[in-house]
This record gives sequence, structure tokens and C-alpha cells, in this order.
Amino acid sequence: MKHHKFIYSILIYHIHCSLQSSPSMVYFRKIHFTLSYAFLKLRSNKTNGY
Repeated sequence: MKHHKFIYSILIYHIHCSLQSSPSMVYFRKIHFTLSYAFLKLRSNKTNGY
């Protein structure tokens, strides 16, 4: 569950930053990329036995 909280905090941080500056599709693409990367790392960690 710690991993999920970490991912959510990253998501909230990215949304906060995108709201501070002018929101555009670039920021949402960055959020999507970060989330997919985090989930990929989570999956690889599970298969590696961490």
C-alpha cells in the first residue's frame, strides 16, 4: 500500500503543478507517462520478488 500512496502523491503533485501554471495537454501527458512508468516499475518489482 505504501507504493500506491507514493503514486497518488506523485499524481497530486503533478496536478498541483499543472494547475499553478497554464494547464495543457502536455502536463496531462507527463502525468500519464509518470503513472505508467511507476506501474511498470511496480510490476517488475513484484516479479523480481521485492
